Amino acid sequence: MDRKAKKEIRRTILALLSALLAFVLIYFPAKQSIWLAALTACAVYLGIYMFAEPILKIGDRDADSIEGGKEAALLLENGYTTCVKINVLNGKVRDPNYRRSVENMLVTAKTLLDYLKNNPDKILKARKFLTYQLDMALEALSDYQSLVNIHMDAAKMQRVEVQSKNIIDLLNDSFREQLELFLADKIMNIDVQHELLTRRIQAEKSLVSEDTVSEDIANEDLVSADEE
Repeated sequence: MDRKAKKEIRRTILALLSALLAFVLIYFPAKQSIWLAALTACAVYLGIYMFAEPILKIGDRDADSIEGGKEAALLLENGYTTCVKINVLNGKVRDPNYRRSVENMLVTAKTLLDYLKNNPDKILKARKFLTYQLDMALEALSDYQSLVNIHMDAAKMQRVEVQSKNIIDLLNDSFREQLELFLADKIMNIDVQHELLTRRIQAEKSLVSEDTVSEDIANEDLVSADEE
């Protein structure tokens, strides 16, 4: 359960308890009509529920004071949540070199997240990092772990592991470059950097796919030769 859901639960419970207290005080000690007590309880519930609505903040600033603040707050929260998921999944990885690469990437990602938290006006400019790129890291790690669990051919597994690790390293480099661009106030270059990252990752995936196809063809030829 995320923090937003927990806050909503606390807010609802507070409103319900306040309404119940109002009903009890109006109906029993004051000996008023049950309908009046019920209406008072409803009014108290709505009042407390609205009053207890948490102020959305990004760092030390109210989200409402930032253009697109609510969307920015949601994007940032999702970014932190994705990093938590990556960290949990990485804890199940057995290969120490792969796990270390993910840890390094997480350090860079969290540094960028903290920077955005302290500079909320720039969050929307980092939309691709907070969504597409972090999700890609989670997907790469998840796919790798799934293949480990099915105990595929050792040679293929090694190629997949190298590919996945290379993608993680590419993402880590990209996160670091984005942080440097933000610090240098070169936000306009962020989209170009994202396009380069996408091409590099696609190239990395195509290399492994071509190797796999070549090996499959070679195996088929070998089987055919044995049958003859």
